[in-house]
Amino acid sequence: MLAFNNLKEKDIVIFLNRIDKIEKVDNIFQLARTCYHEVRHSIQQNFDNYSYEGFLRNIDLLRTNKIYYQVEHDSFSFEIGANLYGISKAKEYIKKKLS
Repeated sequence: MLAFNNLKEKDIVIFLNRIDKIEKVDNIFQLARTCYHEVRHSIQQNFDNYSYEGFLRNIDLLRTNKIYYQVEHDSFSFEIGANLYGISKAKEYIKKKLS
């Protein structure tokens, strides 16, 4: 699965027919997690620069270049935050649908 977050257009596109570098999406939890992960990236773009979250985002952006980002993708605070948000919200979604 490939996810694309176009922040200028406010669109999030998930390509289900592609497999990303980490895993194949084969269940609803993984799909929900990925969708919520990308939603969180949209939210992160609106953090106040003077908030703690905005400060962390700006630090990440200062140390980012394309090659470094690809190699160290999972060590960036905005990726960690998006992963935690995605997992939490997907878990919440699954619990709600199963009850």
